Amino acid sequence: MKKIILPLFVLTSYASNGQFSVLPQVGVETFNTSIKPGNYSSFSPLGQQLVPRLGIQMAYTVKSGHGAFLGMATSSPAVEFKFTDPDKANTMYTAATKELQLRFEGGYQFTSKPIALKKAANPTVGSTRSFDGGSTGNYSRCGRSMCSRKYNQSSRYGSSSVTTAGGDKGLYMRIKPSLGVAFAPSGTELTTSTHAGQADYVFKSGLNTALIAGTAFEFGSREQAKFVVGLNYLRSIGNNTQTISNNDAFKPTTATVRSITSSFNISFGIPLSFKKKTATPVISHPPVYSPMRYGHCGRYRSYQL
Repeated sequence: MKKIILPLFVLTSYASNGQFSVLPQVGVETFNTSIKPGNYSSFSPLGQQLVPRLGIQMAYTVKSGHGAFLGMATSSPAVEFKFTDPDKANTMYTAATKELQLRFEGGYQFTSKPIALKKAANPTVGSTRSFDGGSTGNYSRCGRSMCSRKYNQSSRYGSSSVTTAGGDKGLYMRIKPSLGVAFAPSGTELTTSTHAGQADYVFKSGLNTALIAGTAFEFGSREQAKFVVGLNYLRSIGNNTQTISNNDAFKPTTATVRSITSSFNISFGIPLSFKKKTATPVISHPPVYSPMRYGHCGRYRSYQL
């Protein structure tokens, strides 16, 4: 599993414009372990079992949405299947679950573009006044006893509209399908003991190595994730088979016991994102001048606010 997960995570980590996030998770998991003793059909000795799930997932996602994840979570407990006669293992048996285990997860995930759930607020439109310093509608003519002056403000001042984006960018959802591998070091083993001259067999089987396929739904606002709901399906892979060999002279026995474990979980988490912040550009506003004021005989003065 390390040969698959580690190179994928390292290659993604070197990508530019990436985002690293940590997602603590809490939820529930239902699992089912099927046993196939000898030539009999598979059956589930305990049926569906429900257990709590706690986990944490670390993900690195590049700007295009591709990325890798690594995590740890509580795993479905192993099942102990006890029987005495392999020929009657489908009817004469006892079964019990062991304690919760810890499994490791890793793989690939893709993050879709935001899907708007609520439209953003309408932008606000305001008006500003600008000063036209090149107008020719103002003049002054000075006489001996008096000065006649004409001032046309409408030609020197104009109105313009400015659009300001609203602060609310609306609610959004992102879809995150994923595919990976899980490993729980529970092991599959068969032990044999003798009690009152009779052999007792104990077959322990758990999730071991499993394939993960799932989808997470990320909800947020203002381009910031608020919470994530995840759905995942796991199915054990590999060789979960043990062979029973009994060299008894009266009744030699050779049989196999197989197991398959599958589980489905739903989890809830609040992500913690770590992304390099970009500096916000500072917008400089042009100076605003007060109306032109005049002195004696055409001497005009302007004052900057």
